[in-house]
Amino acid sequence: FADFPDFYIQDPSLSEWGGVYVYVSEANALMVGDEVNFNAEIDEYYGLTELKNLSGLQLVSSGNSPVSTSIATGDLGLSCGAGEMYEGMFVEFAGLTVESIDTQYSSVYVNDGTGTAKLDDYFFSFDAGSWPDLSPGDTIESARGVVHYYFGEYVVYPRDLNDLSGLDGSGPVAASIYDIQHSSEQGDGEE
Repeated sequence: FADFPDFYIQDPSLSEWGGVYVYVSEANALMVGDEVNFNAEIDEYYGLTELKNLSGLQLVSSGNSPVSTSIATGDLGLSCGAGEMYEGMFVEFAGLTVESIDTQYSSVYVNDGTGTAKLDDYFFSFDAGSWPDLSPGDTIESARGVVHYYFGEYVVYPRDLNDLSGLDGSGPVAASIYDIQHSSEQGDGEE
């Protein structure tokens, strides 16, 4: 956290328009669950609302448990629109199916049946385990993370592997025709 002191804050009493990204160049280390007060300047940076130039940072309390707001993937979507109300908020999706993977950036496109949303590992802490190796068709019981906006799309950043539960990894498996034809699990040819 000391190398990248930026953070998100959220008003736990709000289920919409309750979070924001806080950009800082230097700060005392804060922990997840810290309640803080400060003054800041509001800025719109490439479509992302953020707070910057903090002053008077005060730690009010610590050890608070962040509570996620349950939303549908279609409520967030990808492009700018209604999803903006969740920008900077800690959200949770449930009952997800992996639609596609962007292997260049480790982005996972998921859908709960209401529309596509994106998960990405940009702020992922690998201390609790690796980013999952998923395939289209895999299911995820639930995914939590903070909503961010970059390169024209909304994305949810899980904090670590604990924010992804019920990973089944049972999607399609890549196999060559040779592997299929020479499998020990061949049928008797009768259908």
